[in-house]
Amino acid sequence: MSADCCTRQGIPEIRERGYAFDREEKIQGLRCIAAPVTTGNEIIGAIILSAVSL
Repeated sequence: MSADCCTRQGIPEIRERGYAFDREEKIQGLRCIAAPVTTGNEIIGAIILSAVSL
């Protein structure tokens, strides 16, 4: 995914997949993944994992 993953162009793809990720587009050496936490159809939070890439 490109650095504009969080712009309006990337949102439909993220919604379909169910999570978003960053492969060092913003910060070299750092990868991230994020997903919503839901109950039924309601989003109640988010979980995000960031890790240094080797």
